[in-house]
Amino acid sequence: MNYIFIGVACLYVGAVIFSILRSISGSQDPNINETTNRIVKIPLWSLLPLVIGPIVEEILFRKILLKKLIVRMDTLWSVLLSSFLFSILHLDVFFLPYFFNSVIYSILYLKTNDLKVPILAHIIYNLTALSLVFL
Repeated sequence: MNYIFIGVACLYVGAVIFSILRSISGSQDPNINETTNRIVKIPLWSLLPLVIGPIVEEILFRKILLKKLIVRMDTLWSVLLSSFLFSILHLDVFFLPYFFNSVIYSILYLKTNDLKVPILAHIIYNLTALSLVFL
């Protein structure tokens, strides 16, 4: 449970830093805007970023991809490559927050060898981000 709290704290620190950088650059996250619009129209849509997305992404990027990459290359390069691919999937020009988050999720998974840990951290982070949009 400690790893979840530490991981989420790191995610929040990253979110603050990247929010400041986004403000300075004048860019917005198209994923949050699009998701917010969909949830307003169809509230059931909130299940995608809050539950389904984190579970599917963590299975694909940590359980499958990261584990396969670690067999073929150094752990650091495996984390960086899987995080890069994770960030590209989110189709945001300002991909650094997704890359950073993915590195944190990867570390959580590698430290605990328990997929539930990055899944819970991912869900908590998405829930917080989405909640802040609706405040």
